[in-house]
Amino acid sequence: EAEPFLAYNEVNLPLSADAVVAVVVRSSRPGHVRTAMGARDLLEHAFPPLSLPVVRVTPGGGAVPVSSAEQQTALLQGAECGAAAVQAALQQTAPGEAAVPAKARAAASGLEARLPVGA
Repeated sequence: EAEPFLAYNEVNLPLSADAVVAVVVRSSRPGHVRTAMGARDLLEHAFPPLSLPVVRVTPGGGAVPVSSAEQQTALLQGAECGAAAVQAALQQTAPGEAAVPAKARAAASGLEARLPVGA
């Protein structure tokens, strides 16, 4: 299953954008991979010439690139969780509140239908 994540080991130094060479994640957990991907995207947006890989640092394996397939899987798992949360929220109504409009329920069903099955 997932490797244990590496304990904290940061060294904080004043750096410029030229010194950033990768975004590091310490585990295989999809949420951690998504966070690293978001950090990478923010850095690349703020400093357009950057093109950064996401790498995983593990106690036994050193630094290894996080594959694009793993990144895609992390994104799909996040989308599935989001769609499930939207669907659950649409089905709940507090006492005295109107039911969720049919149009909103249909929109959520459409999102769920576009998600890949078995990802």
